[in-house]
Amino acid sequence: VVDACQVRIAPSEVRAHLAEGSMVLITGSKFMQGAAFSGAVLVPAALVTRLQAGAAVAVPLPSGFGDYFSRFDLPETLAHWRHQLHAEANLGLLLRWHTALPLIERVCPMADEARATHTSHWASSVADLVRATPNLEVLSTDCGIVSISCKRAGGEGYYNADELKKVHKWMASNMSGQEGVRACASSSTPIFIGQPVKITADKAVLRIAIGAQLLLELADGTYSAAEDRAAVDKLSWAVASFDALA
Repeated sequence: VVDACQVRIAPSEVRAHLAEGSMVLITGSKFMQGAAFSGAVLVPAALVTRLQAGAAVAVPLPSGFGDYFSRFDLPETLAHWRHQLHAEANLGLLLRWHTALPLIERVCPMADEARATHTSHWASSVADLVRATPNLEVLSTDCGIVSISCKRAGGEGYYNADELKKVHKWMASNMSGQEGVRACASSSTPIFIGQPVKITADKAVLRIAIGAQLLLELADGTYSAAEDRAAVDKLSWAVASFDALA
């Protein structure tokens, strides 16, 4: 099973995994920016053929499976599973996927090389913004995700996962009007970044990541770095103001 839930790999890579016989997990959220809980499993054709061949002796689906799936959530090729499920359409799942489809349909035709080039250039530009900020440090840039360590005041160590959960919350909130901190032009702007990831017991990272809409803007020349600068500026401010804000 290949976990590609963020869909930060090109369609050609998805097809290659399927050709190798692996199931691929995907979602319409994260990179494709659709609603949460829009998930799917891509099943290789060879495995579908095996499932069809064993339909006559297959065990029944687990009890309670119908609490999560309707027959319309399974392909017609797996009729022996479909007939065990109810015929009430899963409208919530359908609607969630429809929020993701517009960007999926625009991004997937993009050539692999163009996608990789735009993503690399964007990640490099954001990493440069971070490196120019004394209390932030680039840990890695991978698959369009810039992972950022946040230094404590005076440069003595880094903030941990529990502490960065607070910073993450401040980033998504209007933090204007806070007392005892310096002014920050972007403090009032809610900015959504990746949740903290624990690296060690004493160190974690926050992440700024590219999304499908931003990739399309890079491709058509309408991208502006202003939002990225605001994100790094607010993050630096929140980290520098941690003691006062906490």
